[in-house]
Amino acid sequence: MAEQSLKDEITRLQGELQAARAAATNVNEFAAGGAAAVNTTAGAASGAINKIGIKIGPFWKRDPTLWFAQLKAQFALAGISREDTRYYHVLAAIDSEILACCSDIIRDPPAAGQYTAIKDRITKEYSTSEQNRMQQLLRGCELGDSKPSQLLREMRDLARDVITDDKIIKSLWMQQLPETTQAVLKVSSKD
Repeated sequence: MAEQSLKDEITRLQGELQAARAAATNVNEFAAGGAAAVNTTAGAASGAINKIGIKIGPFWKRDPTLWFAQLKAQFALAGISREDTRYYHVLAAIDSEILACCSDIIRDPPAAGQYTAIKDRITKEYSTSEQNRMQQLLRGCELGDSKPSQLLREMRDLARDVITDDKIIKSLWMQQLPETTQAVLKVSSKD
């Protein structure tokens, strides 16, 4: 009789060990890659996924379109496709100052397309208009402590969708560089 109860205890402990290993694997995947299934003990035994954890970075006021593109990648990695789940993740990730611009959507969310509605509103509210980007580009960006290549990238970003000719952007960029750098680049571009 004692031998049977010992075997039962060993079987039970092996089951608990297996469940603990599965949970540890999920935690390690979450820490390493940003998204993983988080199972409860009961869920681990049945293989059911109870929660999806994703790693969302802070909101970028400077470029909300890029922030939402990164968020889209996180949703894809985690297999999140439901609008309401995406909507709730955005609500949880963004601070109240940003959410104030869409308080009407939060208080009375649409029946369908909640994520799209809040994404469109935030993007519209915090994106720089084409006119403002052009004014900033024409006023001149400053090199400061940046590398010339970083300044060119910034200027190309400001000109996106408006100036498609790279020669114009490079001409504006050259005007922002120190005279010595301009001279070196003019000589090297003739070769």
